[in-house]
Parts: sequence; structure tokens; C-alpha cells
Amino acid sequence: DIISFQGYPCRSVMIVKDYEDIPTADIRTYWIQECSRTNILTGGYHIVSFAHTKSVMEELLSKYDRVLKNIHTSLADKSLLNKLECPTSTEGARSL
Repeated sequence: DIISFQGYPCRSVMIVKDYEDIPTADIRTYWIQECSRTNILTGGYHIVSFAHTKSVMEELLSKYDRVLKNIHTSLADKSLLNKLECPTSTEGARSL
């Protein structure tokens, strides 16, 4: 899998791997960019709280599904790098 989600049900982390000549950081940046378009702010993780009602979670999962399908298509046709509209995100404190 290029993208997987790991962790506990209340806190999931997105794990991204390189795909052919497309680096992990670019795939992760595209995820953040496309989630932002759907009004989801993410850094590659998701923390569930009691504020997340069933309808909120269904809407979120629907948006995640659309973004993941978009990533799949963009990797398959090798257009992902051309669709990036921002600088590649860095790992930040994780790399310290």
C-alpha cells in the first residue's frame, strides 16, 4: 500500500510511501492540499472527539474517499506532481 492509516481508532496517522518516482512528501502535500479544498484541515492524522457526530463522520469519510480516489488517479496517470499548487510540506519536528 502506498497510503495506509495506522494507530488507535481515536487517533489515526496516515503513512505514505514513495510511489515510483513520486516522493512521499509530494503525495502527503497533495493529500493536505486536496483535503483543504474540501474544508478539512489535516497534517496527516485524525483525532476523533465526541464533537464528531455520526453525520460529521460520514461527511468526513466521504470527503476522504473522494480525495483518496483523486490521489489514486493522479498517481496512475502520473499527473500528481503537476497538480501541486504549493511547496512540498516537510515533516517538521518529526525529522529531529
